[in-house]
Amino acid sequence: MKRYFFKPLIITILGISGFVLSCKDDEEPAPPSISISKTEVTASWGEEVSVDITAAAPAGFGSLTVTKLWDGTVQDAETFDVLPASYEYTVTNEDADHIVTLKF
Repeated sequence: MKRYFFKPLIITILGISGFVLSCKDDEEPAPPSISISKTEVTASWGEEVSVDITAAAPAGFGSLTVTKLWDGTVQDAETFDVLPASYEYTVTNEDADHIVTLKF
């Protein structure tokens, strides 16, 4: 009688241990990173400012919005759905009386 229980018991133990040992935690993907070619620019009226934007996002990339601010107040925004990209802005005469900030 012991013999009849021994074989199914061994098979059950092996099955459970195989299931438990095969379950591993999924590795977390690397966090996304964004690089911009310039962090500070001084420009005069009529000059073009160009900033190259690249991203490394192993889990995927959604979008990036560049917001133009005058003295902290939002003036304009542009959204990029594909990177690498280049953001270009020509300094206007109206910009002369304000601190212009580009927020990425």
